[in-house]
Amino acid sequence: MACRKLNGERFSLIEELHRLFDILFVWTPEVQFDEALALYQEALPGKGTLADRLHHGRKQHSIPPEERALVPGIVERMLAEIRSRTLALVELPANEGIDAPVLEMDDEFGGACWYQGNYRSHVEINIDDCIQRGVHVQVLMDALCHEVYPGHHTAYTLREHHLHREQGYQEEMIGLIFTPAAVIGEGIATTACEMLFSPHELEAWLVEYVYPELGIVADRADVAKIQQATDTLNGLWGNAIFMLREGQSEDALRAYLAPYMRQPHLPFWQLPFHEGFGFVEPYGKRLMQSWLQGPDRQQTFRRFLAEQWYPSQLVK
Repeated sequence: MACRKLNGERFSLIEELHRLFDILFVWTPEVQFDEALALYQEALPGKGTLADRLHHGRKQHSIPPEERALVPGIVERMLAEIRSRTLALVELPANEGIDAPVLEMDDEFGGACWYQGNYRSHVEINIDDCIQRGVHVQVLMDALCHEVYPGHHTAYTLREHHLHREQGYQEEMIGLIFTPAAVIGEGIATTACEMLFSPHELEAWLVEYVYPELGIVADRADVAKIQQATDTLNGLWGNAIFMLREGQSEDALRAYLAPYMRQPHLPFWQLPFHEGFGFVEPYGKRLMQSWLQGPDRQQTFRRFLAEQWYPSQLVK
């Protein structure tokens, strides 16, 4: 499908998504986004507009620019914690590891994991962007879980070990991005943090080990509801990209997203093939979460990390 598109053939967005990623696009009803706003209203303390309270809550829990020098030590502490928790979940090869993470990136990506083979990865986390945008410090922990433990790096490592070395699947040594495997990979990465912490456990860990150093005082926000609302609003991106492909204007797109306090990622979506990632992460997370319920969730997650899957296998 990628070769046909590069060769000049044109397809509907729905057909592209199906042929590239093995997913079927379904428009997310706006009533779900309204329900997400209601969750924010319930979860966020304080007075003022919802946008003001959301911004204040994030700013109150963000990394102060003047404390930038503390970030490498905090990242090291977070990595030690999530690696320890991941080792309680899965067995990793003895020589597994990552380079010291690069904490600046000259682009708008939040993070990246470049697997080098032999159980090693090069990891980048865009700390400066986090500080400039004043995002919640939980985003840093989520990014490390997403990219490293038990997310992308862990999945690449276990697939090299179990699928390539033990079973001879040489294709597992190539990280093909615009494929069904990307949906599975992003599903693993976007659920990685919640496989190690409940929202309240993560908040408690940050209160003990991170907030005091940064001078952050926790508020009365319901972090579980905030996470649920944020996940639901991620469905906006698919709707917005579909509108863009239909030929609707950028102004119409901004007007559609404005009530939900979101801005379109136009530069990213306009890169070849990248618009599909407006669907891949939210779809992958919803798909994976439906399987990660109940007492066997850890065993199921271990299977996702170490076996070959494609999205339509997982659709209930």
